[in-house]
Amino acid sequence: MTVARHVRWFMPEPLHTRVPEWDLRWRWPTRGVTVLSLILWLLLRVLERLDGSVHWPNPPLLAHLEPCAARVLASHAGISLIWFASRRQLLAPPLP
Repeated sequence: MTVARHVRWFMPEPLHTRVPEWDLRWRWPTRGVTVLSLILWLLLRVLERLDGSVHWPNPPLLAHLEPCAARVLASHAGISLIWFASRRQLLAPPLP
């Protein structure tokens, strides 16, 4: 089985020969979001070092949720998995 057959099975007809548009990485919106994200990350790292705690920011409003955060995230993931499992497109789209 070749890779081309795999594309024909799992992709709609118009996308069979579509190639990635790598030049979109160098356009100004992508660069702007990348630069702003890097600046924000560096700013947060500096503030974390100034605070001296790896758990910064730790708002007291959300402190009572910390013990059950893992359970809340697990229940959200479980609900999503159950919903996707009830669809026939969980592992593969419908084959022609």
